[in-house]
Amino acid sequence: MSPICTRREFLRTLGAGAAFVSLQRARVVAQAGSEKQPNIVLIMADDMGYSDIGCYGGTITREIGHLINVMATCLDVAGAEYPREVNGKEITPPEGKSLLPIFEGRDRRGHDALFWEHEGNRALRQGKWKLVAASGKPWELYDLEADRTERNNLAAKHPERVDELKALYEAWATRCGVQPWPLKKPKS
Repeated sequence: MSPICTRREFLRTLGAGAAFVSLQRARVVAQAGSEKQPNIVLIMADDMGYSDIGCYGGTITREIGHLINVMATCLDVAGAEYPREVNGKEITPPEGKSLLPIFEGRDRRGHDALFWEHEGNRALRQGKWKLVAASGKPWELYDLEADRTERNNLAAKHPERVDELKALYEAWATRCGVQPWPLKKPKS
């Protein structure tokens, strides 16, 4: 049985180097306040031999990746460096780490912790722990090794872990200029 299209035709149809596909009904902190956490597959498609997709095979890895790693990966593949300044102004460097070693089957030292914030919804992941809070809500703590679907909030059982992770989040938020939500409009 032959494939329905060639790899090159698939990539041309895809029209992009990556597609994100949800594996399950998502548990994402949405603007409406419902709490959901997605399991995501990153499908990397290229024409340089870094991955094989679809009918051509592929691999599954348990390595943790994050959206912030996409820029670092693109820079790595291109052999480019992120600028330290633009128009004489120093800019915040990206915090992502290239996924290229994983695509090539090599080891990569992951992040000590991953942080994110969007419209006041905030979270961090460090090892098996995930600290997450919807905008204006208290922090929740999950052990992702024991509770992958984030059903058992452990914040009350481990207040010291919440405080430790919250301090890491606040240091990251300060360093990266995260603003409290809702943003206040600048005065004219």
